[in-house]
Amino acid sequence: MCKEHGVPESECTICHPELAGAAPGVCETEKVKIKLATPEVARDVGVETVEVQGKPLEETLTANGRVAFDAARTARLAPRIPGVIREFLKDLGQDVAAVEPLFVIDSVELGEAQSEFLQAAAAAELASRNAGREKALSERSATSERELFTAQAEQEAAQARLSRSADRLRTLGLPDQEIERLGKERKVSSTLTVSAPFAGTVVERAGAVGELADPSRPLLTVTDLSRVWILLDLFESQVAKAEVGQKAVFRADAYPDRPFPGTLVWISERVDPETRTLPARMEVKNAKRLLKADLFGKAVITVREEAAAVTVPKAAVQWEGC
Repeated sequence: MCKEHGVPESECTICHPELAGAAPGVCETEKVKIKLATPEVARDVGVETVEVQGKPLEETLTANGRVAFDAARTARLAPRIPGVIREFLKDLGQDVAAVEPLFVIDSVELGEAQSEFLQAAAAAELASRNAGREKALSERSATSERELFTAQAEQEAAQARLSRSADRLRTLGLPDQEIERLGKERKVSSTLTVSAPFAGTVVERAGAVGELADPSRPLLTVTDLSRVWILLDLFESQVAKAEVGQKAVFRADAYPDRPFPGTLVWISERVDPETRTLPARMEVKNAKRLLKADLFGKAVITVREEAAAVTVPKAAVQWEGC
């Protein structure tokens, strides 16, 4: 208060004549100077002074997160043909190497496909011999050109049937080395071994020995646990500041004092209509396998960094009326 005139200091036009010309509705408080009588008065009311500092400063966003397997490094493996489960070679929790066998099934369809392949191989071999014989006779002028062309056409058709039979075996899941073995040994087998596409850990299993296996039902799931996804939910107020490539740190509720640094790699183009949040995803290294699927936690995303920002204490920023 202005002691001399009994009005608030910010309204005393006698001590502050510049206020007299203020336009209605325009804040002029920034022009007001408040003077404390003595340093003791300043101390009594709790006024402190500190130096403005230059230091690194980060602006961050906090979002709820959930751990999930990296879908880019996860394979749900099912046989490509119906059959009966014969054997599981790997079980839950076991590590597997790339192309390591996982399970074996018996399939009548596979046996039939192998028989067709052998028949096609025999026909192709016979057609090849016939074409070779006709060519030799043609060189001695002992056969007609028409018979030579016919033999060569039959050879090409037989080779095409053999290629189609081999492609069908590949489609059913038989690897090239097994197809090559079949062609050499000419021994049909109804068993199909399914192998791991990459190194990882078995995290899911379905079915038991003797049950029917179907292409629509995965029997084993293999995932690379050295890296996981953190599925995030961003509020609408955070969307404008979040960008792919920003650094982020995830802390799981199970390990509150252990940070897991990562990178924001994906932001959805669609807000969830029910939660009004925007799905996003960060990738985190998980070398020690501490992060388990479906663990909850919070992620702190760094949206802005200043190497030498001018800073003051938050308590020093006061509301002055406008």
